[in-house]
Amino acid sequence: KEKMKKKGGGAAAAVALVVLLMCLTAALLTLPDNSSETPDERKQETRGETKRKRETVEEEQIQVLNKIYASLNGGSGWTYSTNWGTENDPCSPQTPWYGVSCIVEGTQSVIQEIDLSDNNVSGSFPPNTLQLLSSLRFLYINDSYISGPLPIDVFNGTRLTKFIAGNNEMKGTLPETIGSLNGTLQWLDLSNNLLSGSIPDSLWSCVELQGLLLNGNGRPNTGSQGLTGTISEKVQQLQQLTVFHVDQNHLSGTLPLGLFQLPLIELFLGSNQIQGEVPDQIGQLRGTLERLDLSATMMSGTLPSTLYDLTLLQYLNLGLSRFTGPVSEAIGGLRGLQQLNLRSSPSSPFSFNGSLPSSLWSLSDLQFLYLSNNRFTGSLGLVSNLTLLQVLDVSSNQLNGSLSDVMFQGMGQMTTLLMNNNRLRGTVPGSIGEMENMTNLDMHANQLSGFIPPEIEGLGGQLISTQVLSYNPFVCPLQSWQMSSPFSASCDSWSLSSLWPQFVPSSGGVSLFFSGKNYQTELGNVYCEYGPDPGLNPGGKALLTTATITSSTEGTCEVPAHPPTAGTNYTVDLVYWDPFSSSSPRSLLDGAPLLPLLFVSTPSVLSLDPTSSPSYGGGTLHLFGADFAPTDQWDQLLCRFQFLQSSSSLLDPLPDDLLPPDQDEDQLGDEDQGQNIINFQRTSSSQDQLQFQDQDQDDQKEKIQRGLSSQDQEKVIKDQDDLMRRRMLSSTSTSTIFSQEQGRDGQEKRGQNHNNFQQRPTASSTRTRGKKEEERRQDKRKAGKRMDPITTEGKYMNSTYITCGIPEVETEGIWSVEVTNGNGSYSTSGQSIEFYAWCPPFNGSECDGHGLCDNSTGLALCVCNASYSGANCSDCLPDFFGPDCLPCPDCGPHGSCDQGEKGTGRCKCAWEWAGSGCRWPWMYITGIGLVVSILVMVTCSFLWYRMVCKTRSLPPAEALPPNYTPAADSLAPSYREPLLPSVQRSLSFSSSSPSSPKRTDSSSLGTSRTVSMHDDEFYDGVGIGVSAGSRGDGEGGTSDDDGFGSGGPDESSPFFNNSPSLYHAI
Repeated sequence: KEKMKKKGGGAAAAVALVVLLMCLTAALLTLPDNSSETPDERKQETRGETKRKRETVEEEQIQVLNKIYASLNGGSGWTYSTNWGTENDPCSPQTPWYGVSCIVEGTQSVIQEIDLSDNNVSGSFPPNTLQLLSSLRFLYINDSYISGPLPIDVFNGTRLTKFIAGNNEMKGTLPETIGSLNGTLQWLDLSNNLLSGSIPDSLWSCVELQGLLLNGNGRPNTGSQGLTGTISEKVQQLQQLTVFHVDQNHLSGTLPLGLFQLPLIELFLGSNQIQGEVPDQIGQLRGTLERLDLSATMMSGTLPSTLYDLTLLQYLNLGLSRFTGPVSEAIGGLRGLQQLNLRSSPSSPFSFNGSLPSSLWSLSDLQFLYLSNNRFTGSLGLVSNLTLLQVLDVSSNQLNGSLSDVMFQGMGQMTTLLMNNNRLRGTVPGSIGEMENMTNLDMHANQLSGFIPPEIEGLGGQLISTQVLSYNPFVCPLQSWQMSSPFSASCDSWSLSSLWPQFVPSSGGVSLFFSGKNYQTELGNVYCEYGPDPGLNPGGKALLTTATITSSTEGTCEVPAHPPTAGTNYTVDLVYWDPFSSSSPRSLLDGAPLLPLLFVSTPSVLSLDPTSSPSYGGGTLHLFGADFAPTDQWDQLLCRFQFLQSSSSLLDPLPDDLLPPDQDEDQLGDEDQGQNIINFQRTSSSQDQLQFQDQDQDDQKEKIQRGLSSQDQEKVIKDQDDLMRRRMLSSTSTSTIFSQEQGRDGQEKRGQNHNNFQQRPTASSTRTRGKKEEERRQDKRKAGKRMDPITTEGKYMNSTYITCGIPEVETEGIWSVEVTNGNGSYSTSGQSIEFYAWCPPFNGSECDGHGLCDNSTGLALCVCNASYSGANCSDCLPDFFGPDCLPCPDCGPHGSCDQGEKGTGRCKCAWEWAGSGCRWPWMYITGIGLVVSILVMVTCSFLWYRMVCKTRSLPPAEALPPNYTPAADSLAPSYREPLLPSVQRSLSFSSSSPSSPKRTDSSSLGTSRTVSMHDDEFYDGVGIGVSAGSRGDGEGGTSDDDGFGSGGPDESSPFFNNSPSLYHAI
């Protein structure tokens, strides 16, 4: 068996060998016979084979390009399309295709670049076409009209390095296959298309990326949402990235901090939903970042200080976000800044605020500055430092500074100047007219004033705004070009409504105050013009003095030092005059009426009438003199009263022998300590009163006749002391003093001391009070009070006679009287009036008609009649009451009198006392009253009982017939109405004649009785009690002899239901 096996294996091997030999023989037989070819022939064959391969590549590339050409509308509308759509070799130098570049790889020329950018190309790319160009490295199709889907096949099978396709209308999403270009892709620009979706993670693996532009895919009014999602933290893998634009999309989230670790030169993140604050790490880009856009995002907060470390910044856009707070002065460190945008949305509550940093105006490279719709305050700086500035927009802020010509000088490149909706003051700078390139000028809605410079008239034909200067209070009059479009200016006419004074001294040199409306404090070169007077304006030049505008309604100017002859009427005009630009003044009143001004001499006063007056004033002072100015305005003619000196000294206090032995002068004069209440009661007769009045008048006359000279001073004081003694002796002869002491037992002492009298001189108290009052007055004089001049209005009668009101003064003495015509210059004639102390009228009479005025102490004090008190004798002394101050009754120790002018004189008793004079204890009176009341009640009850209840005897019940029913008309008329049911059930009464008795069933009545009376025998208000018995239960009602019954009625009995009984209750 083993031998057979070996023989079978050998046979199979032999068969295989035979087959192999046969195959080799066939192959050798098929080989060409080249034994006859030369080396040149073989080389030529190789060239032909290479040519055939090259022609194949060329044909494939031509087919791809023509397919693209056909899909892009066959070159229709292309700006350039050389050799496109032909069969020419795109890589041949003799037949180049527009925008196609080739490179030789080995022995073949392949396409590496296609550039159709900005060539008015439209249409869309055919699918799965660009991937056939495997050597394609650069594709530029930007700034065209290419639509359709994004050619994503370009990311698969190519060696793409730059794909620039911005500013088209391609749609779709970024594929994950973009990561296949991770070793080649350096620039990707798909900006301003209609892409959507999120950024694929594979994109962050393209570590060779230097520029990534995906912005503008969510532009407004395109219907595209743009890119969504967030910016991944993997962005930090792109360590070669220098340009990153993703603005105008719908990206959200916060900024990854790894973004600030890249060598970014441009970072555009605006117009997204990105939130959060600007991180401090942004300062890490200080060495590279030149352009930064964080505008129109949801980022908020204040700007970090590290932002100002980006000293290489040329473009900074933070507008329309939610940033707040001030802008730091450190912004001046951004020396290379060319464009700055900090504008806010008009409807947003988020905005920048504070003053504009002064360093902002040192950025000399700045060309565009947008600061609108914020809350910036303060003033503009020297804008002329920014000589390259083309656009300045500070509209809709709160700027309130003044504009000047210097501010805008040398701004020849300015094209846009927007300053509207602020509070800018001053005048329109004439240097704006030098901006030849100006097309957009808007200064409306400010507080610009003055005149519109003629230099800006030449800009009218090139401005696009139609209300350049509207809503500003310019000065009238305006010229026609200023009021028409595009300037549309309006003006507020100045007016002159009053002058003060209207009369000025002929010597001049005084201030003239004027008032009106629409004045502008910022307007300079304003003057008061006085005229007409040929003598003062020789050569036609007006007489001018500088005016100072203090508010919108008031101003002042100086009257010339050398006015014309007194008595000449002048007019005052407010004018504007710039001597460098105009040869004559220009009126600011715009035709409004001018006010007159009269130059007058200073008046003089020769005499007065009267020469003395009470200190309370109120009378009329007649002044006689010269040069009083005629006027109908009372406030132009003034009398001034000024204190000069006191007319006399105070009297000495009374000697000690006239004071009470137990009190000193200080105790008597001090009314504020409240230890004793002293009440004066002077009871002298009316004849004594008259005698004292006559004596007082004689003494006063004698004092006036003697005067107050030094030699008579001692005698005057002696006479006054005698007068005071006489008054004291007269008043104290019949006066009483009720001493009211206070303490724990004050009420008892008051009753005990009610009739205790103490005599005291009233004049001493008056003298002491006068001395203390004068001391207080002297202290106030030393402090400079009550000594100010007093001015009253005068009335013009003629040039020699005027009248003035006499004022009230607080300091008696000699006062000088001076007069002015309202020009500030008062007469100094030396006339004076003496004010003496006297009691002012009270209720139309001196001391209210209840006393006499005493000014012998230098003070006017009312000495009151008996039972009166008070500063004006208008009150009653204690224990007196009523308008006539009558004595109060004696209320004893347990009561007090209702005293005073409005009192009733009744005794007010303590709670446990009562009776006249409050002498009866309350419980005693109450007990007696209770006993008397009980006796009265018992007596009245007995009398009532005897008169009513015992008037008639009642018949027996048995005398009434059964089922007796009286006639209805037999009832008394006033008692026919039934009473209440409760009363009906308690009392029953029937009326009939005595001969018609009523009988009740004995089975239903107990011992009750029925009362029968004649109708005319009813007594009003009296009821006779009768009750029906119960229904046969043996418990009927009872009735006594007096007719008052008891028991309950049986409502089922015939008697109760059938008889028209009358019910009445007491």
